[in-house]
Amino acid sequence: MAILVVRKGSSAPSRYGERLSPENVEEVRALLLVCLDGVPHRFAGAWLSPEQALRDAAERLRWFLGAGDLSLFRASLATAAAGAEQAPPAQLVDKELADDSPGQVAGEKAVEEKTILMQVQNALQKTFSKDTPAGEKVWVWSYEPSNDPQLFRAVAEVPALGRRFQGDWCRGKKLAQRNACLAVKAFLDAHLPAES
Repeated sequence: MAILVVRKGSSAPSRYGERLSPENVEEVRALLLVCLDGVPHRFAGAWLSPEQALRDAAERLRWFLGAGDLSLFRASLATAAAGAEQAPPAQLVDKELADDSPGQVAGEKAVEEKTILMQVQNALQKTFSKDTPAGEKVWVWSYEPSNDPQLFRAVAEVPALGRRFQGDWCRGKKLAQRNACLAVKAFLDAHLPAES
């Protein structure tokens, strides 16, 4: 593991950005570079004092590994827009913390993710088959990036409804897509008659 402390005003890569402290206090951003299973990962903390920056980056790494406080980085959308991290949505966190074997959990999770996407897509196709021209998709996906390269927000546009469904900020595009899919499902469940 490598630790890099970037001082404001240094020749750090521009993607890390700079923010001026309102109090003109020297702030740094700690970057933890870690190789997990042969895959390099970068964890950037917030702009803080040197000691706080190291602690913040370490807490983010612990959160990523599942050892940290899962509520630590939950924030309002205003804070998220300013670059703060959020934990995955609560309905996803509980399922990830099951006490099953790692292989079984990973397999079930992948199947469940595909299943929910397929169920919602099938419901959309069934409901709007007459309103959707041949060859047109029932939903169109787009992703909004965050200041944090690991956070995304998925947006599912359903042309037949003339609506866009926006999920929460999530770590990775797959979680973001699943979260937005759950928003579409909630809308369909509330506004469409149940099948008999």
